[in-house]
Amino acid sequence: MIRKINKDELDIRYANWISMTIDLVKPKNLWVIGGRGTAKTQDILAKRIVDIVYDMPSSTMSFIGDTFVNVITNVIPELVIGLNRQKVYEGIHYVLGKEPPPFFKRSARKIINYKFTMCWNNGVVFLIKSLDRPSMNAGISVVHMVGDETKYDVLEKINKAFPTLRGDSIVYGDSVFFMGKTFLTDMPNPNNKEHDWILNMESQMDIKQIYYIFQTAMIVNTIQWDIYKAKHKSNNEDILKNFNSGVLKALVQSHIHISFRSCC
Repeated sequence: MIRKINKDELDIRYANWISMTIDLVKPKNLWVIGGRGTAKTQDILAKRIVDIVYDMPSSTMSFIGDTFVNVITNVIPELVIGLNRQKVYEGIHYVLGKEPPPFFKRSARKIINYKFTMCWNNGVVFLIKSLDRPSMNAGISVVHMVGDETKYDVLEKINKAFPTLRGDSIVYGDSVFFMGKTFLTDMPNPNNKEHDWILNMESQMDIKQIYYIFQTAMIVNTIQWDIYKAKHKSNNEDILKNFNSGVLKALVQSHIHISFRSCC
């Protein structure tokens, strides 16, 4: 269902159809191959990271790259631009490469050196890891793994990093994103010594399940729009009463916590 709205009803936000589809489906594992201009880092990855971070507070996650230089100089600055667009700001919501301020919630993991970290205000810590130093991944446990520019990642090295996905299922197991992977890249070119292993992830997709989730998401989106209008426009007490009674709330939560559990 498509609803027409005017610019006075909502904040104007820009996104392409790929990004909007990902926002609706919210899969556990996300593998994106997109050309230039797809806004992979500034839009898709930025929004995805915010979703993951606030769904598993105080957890430890990893940001994987072929080298520290690539992650720090090429990926993180683009990610920061995208987070700013989401009204998520450095120093308020997260800090990079330094100890978080006292008003941040502390992570469940004790951090000694904050040089290669991204710490969030709800206690989440991203450990920035380099595949050219495999020993740095030894002994860590993370609940989600993120990587950008994966065409530079050697498959044998990335496979050695995957076993670090072994977080606490008792604490974080209810999250859709628990033990998930998020990797993005533009089209790899093996002739330029780029790695195309990400193309094999297509065979792991459950197209039928994704379609059902998308249908559910469209229904939930309609409900959320009605709730928004009831709260901010018409003050419709009937809709708010139904939502607060738990019926609609349960449907919205089922989209987030049940339908996606085994997706992708």
